[in-house]
Amino acid sequence: MELTEENFVAPTSYSQRRLWFLEQMEGGGPAWNIQAVLRLRGALDPELLHEALNAVVRRHEALRTTFAAADGDPVQVVWPWSGVELERVACDDRADPAGAADEWLSGAWQRPFDIEAGPLFRAALLRLGEEEHRLALGLHHLIADGWSLQLLYQEIVENYRRLRAGAEARGDDLPIQYADFAAWERENVTPETLGASMEVWRQRLKGVGEPTGLPTDRPHTADTAAQGRLLLATLPGDLIEDVRAFAAERGATVFMVLLAAFDTLLHRCSGQTDVLVGVPMAGRGQPGLGELIGCFVNTVVARNDLAGDPTFDQLLGQVREVSLEAIGHQEVPLEWLVRELRPDRDGDRQTFFQTVLHLAEVSLDSIHLDGLTVDVVRMDTQAPGVDLALTLVPTDSGLAAAWEYDAALFDAGSIERLHAHLRTLLEAAVADPDLRLSQLPMLGAAERDALLAPGPAADPEPPLLPELVARWARERPDGPAVTAGDRSLSWAQLDARADRLATALRTHGVGPETRVGVCLPRTTEWITALLAVLRAGGAYLPLDPEYPAARLEYMLSDSAATVLIGAGPAVEELSRACGVPLLAPDASADGTDPGPGPHRDGLAYVIYTSGSTGQPKGVQITHASYAALLAAQRARLPHGPDDTVLQFCSPSFDASMFEIGLAVGAGARLALGTRDELVPGEPLAALMRRHRVTSWTAPPSAIAALGAADVPSLRVVIGAGEVLTAGTVAHWTPQARCFNLYGPTEATIWATGHEVRESDVDGALPIGTAIPGYSALVLDEELRPVPVNVVGELYVGGVGTARGYLGRPGLTAQRFLPDPYAAQPGARLYRTGDLARRRSDGELVFAGRADDQIKVRGFRVEPGEIESALAAHPGVRECAIVARPDSSGVVGLTACVVRAPHGPAVSAEQLREHLAGRLPAHFWPAGYVFLESLPITGNGKADRAALAALIDEAGERVQPESVDYEPPRTPLEEILVDIWQEVLDVPRIGVHDSFFDKGGHSLLAAQVIARVKAATGLDVSVRLLFEHRVLADLAEAIMQLALGEEQREAAR
Repeated sequence: MELTEENFVAPTSYSQRRLWFLEQMEGGGPAWNIQAVLRLRGALDPELLHEALNAVVRRHEALRTTFAAADGDPVQVVWPWSGVELERVACDDRADPAGAADEWLSGAWQRPFDIEAGPLFRAALLRLGEEEHRLALGLHHLIADGWSLQLLYQEIVENYRRLRAGAEARGDDLPIQYADFAAWERENVTPETLGASMEVWRQRLKGVGEPTGLPTDRPHTADTAAQGRLLLATLPGDLIEDVRAFAAERGATVFMVLLAAFDTLLHRCSGQTDVLVGVPMAGRGQPGLGELIGCFVNTVVARNDLAGDPTFDQLLGQVREVSLEAIGHQEVPLEWLVRELRPDRDGDRQTFFQTVLHLAEVSLDSIHLDGLTVDVVRMDTQAPGVDLALTLVPTDSGLAAAWEYDAALFDAGSIERLHAHLRTLLEAAVADPDLRLSQLPMLGAAERDALLAPGPAADPEPPLLPELVARWARERPDGPAVTAGDRSLSWAQLDARADRLATALRTHGVGPETRVGVCLPRTTEWITALLAVLRAGGAYLPLDPEYPAARLEYMLSDSAATVLIGAGPAVEELSRACGVPLLAPDASADGTDPGPGPHRDGLAYVIYTSGSTGQPKGVQITHASYAALLAAQRARLPHGPDDTVLQFCSPSFDASMFEIGLAVGAGARLALGTRDELVPGEPLAALMRRHRVTSWTAPPSAIAALGAADVPSLRVVIGAGEVLTAGTVAHWTPQARCFNLYGPTEATIWATGHEVRESDVDGALPIGTAIPGYSALVLDEELRPVPVNVVGELYVGGVGTARGYLGRPGLTAQRFLPDPYAAQPGARLYRTGDLARRRSDGELVFAGRADDQIKVRGFRVEPGEIESALAAHPGVRECAIVARPDSSGVVGLTACVVRAPHGPAVSAEQLREHLAGRLPAHFWPAGYVFLESLPITGNGKADRAALAALIDEAGERVQPESVDYEPPRTPLEEILVDIWQEVLDVPRIGVHDSFFDKGGHSLLAAQVIARVKAATGLDVSVRLLFEHRVLADLAEAIMQLALGEEQREAAR
């Protein structure tokens, strides 16, 4: 060790090196503070207490240590003893002394330490009364651990007892100091001495993926600063006694049972089966270390495989084996494993785990002195770099549970729920260990009831669509009902024309359950025909004339429609091809009786959606379900007679029924446009201005494409069919109410909704809560509710649930399940296939798909349908469709094709023409990639993740390591090349090389940044290297940093 007159410098231990690097990444902060708070009851001599405190600081060099960086590598700087301040805080002059003390401890006391300037230990005495005090002891984690905290306060109390008795405090009788241990560790704990243990860890952590992560209330982002918080709870004594007996019967320890339960909690909350938990080890196996204050803790990785849904007993057997192995090889520093196995990880977070479980070997028993009683009321041993740490401490009444969590990610309520779930799981596991992990209960009765609560009550008999039109015809006969171009119909005109056509339909046998195809462009005749079909009691089948003829023929034939309404050569050919009678849109018949009208339980319409088998399927919606939708629109969406609703979506898309219902339900005007007028951009904006549109419903991709258009009349913007972000509607929020709606066709279009508000954070908006008459449940594979923030599959039930798929009883039974939670007999739930989680405020958040289904411009697309159509081409042997968002987040399709081995090679243009005659435009892939074969997963399916990588390669997105060498081009790049070559010890670095691809890791990153600082004089952070790993990118980032400094200097 290098001695000086004032101090001496010593190497850091491996634990300190790791913590130092994490602290450098975080930039310091209170997350690195560990502390104990003691309650002192009785007569106290503050001066003797101060003397007792100083004696401990004199005895332990660690309490007089700071840290410095030598060429990017940390060292300890041990200072001579010069006394420590005991801060005095008066709380007894406040109305609530205990509250004032808690406020001070949660506020001023939590200030961060300066690891270079020091000191890294502080103490404060809070006076709450003549015989009531709190002693707060705070340290930086670099100089202490949880074991050290107990040593610290026990020595202080022992010194105080001695001094009160007239004796001397404990002297300098420690055989070694922490710096001696660090030096010994450097010499004796080496890759050579621990070679066998390293190999054990290599095998144990082979193939490890991302750390097991709990669902959070807020996402973790690169600039998220940790905000450490503590929640205290208990596991009761009778439960722990049961655990102790249970463990003894199986040759396990209490900790092993607790770890198995903790693993189960993580698995059930994250859905991950490869569960990794950090387990701190005291690291004090060598003689003399047990009574030394310092950072000895080394965290081992407990990795358990929960795949296959084992029983709790089976899991415990695995946990026992893994725990014994970890204990046997605990001396391998975690940093070694990180450096060898995961050098490219996220620098400011632990690599292998984001949760820690610790059964602390400390005592919280009261200490009784002559006239003074000492109790530990708080003990925080922060776990930097992780999201959540649970420390369990034995007490007379069970286990005290200290949940240390990052408040930037979690709400306190979420941690309270986690504790309740752990307790429930533990109770159930001990009571019946033969239950499989998926069968163990987690939820309490109150939480379960809240998760299963349906939406608001609905109007039991809302008016049907034809009844609403008749109402407006009576009350506002001359009011505008529908406009297309220069033509408009009043409510009276619409009502009368629909009556005439309905009468004609009745003479053609149209009545209940009769499907009627309507193949008309977006004109007033289209709306008239739709209304006429419903008024005649039939079921409306929309047929978009812009769809390919083959698609229209399939839908018309599959639906068994008995009449087709339309005009023109294409429709006449469709009628002949399917053998369905054609009726003109202006047809009429003798008499004026359109019939009894629709029945509530009768079929209202059939909408065809994409099918995974290669053919679309017809969803059947009743009049009652559609009327319930209109009632929900009136309850949740602000529309009235003065509004103009734009009809934007394709007639074959169920959103068109939403738009029509929105207008008719409110007595508003419906504005139609041509295909060219509805193109997002200036054509659409011009159409909106011309008709003074006030309400627009569209997929988010169309909203984004419209951009910052000028439509002064618009006051309601509704996004549906795709993920909507706050940024997408940011242009409209100052002038319009904006909504994010969710709902499958099988739930009558709309099931949940969220109104955009200022408090919504950037990124995807929630999909909200269930609308009146609906339920929206997030369930697991056993149809049980999952906890708040846990991802499950979304099931929708209630009044809008579809009858099923037309002519597909097997598929209907597969997707529409008996509702086990509904009060009404025969109620069903629709399995959406969407993943979601419920926030603590009750709002739902979309979390992706449970299958391959995707949304393109709001349209539901089954890749299997496109793949089936492509495979029908003789030039295609096999194919797969991959959906990928572009830079703006809009999803596009790429077809990966393996050509047939015989015949001429098929081209992308030929395949485009092939699909154009079979599928609508939103099914057409934007790009084609031709491969020799398709990569497959273990279960024989196309590996879409691997295909995405192949698409990248085909798109000539070259990875940095494959780029030819290019020398530095600027003075700054030359500086960086020299530093990288020296630190990484490689002969040649090019500007396109990546730091981690060339052997870099966290500690080398710190050395690089230290040298960059010295060479440039800029305050460059280690994080910058993790964010810009390619040398040229790093140089550009540093240049931008330098320009920013110059501009700030000039401004001064």
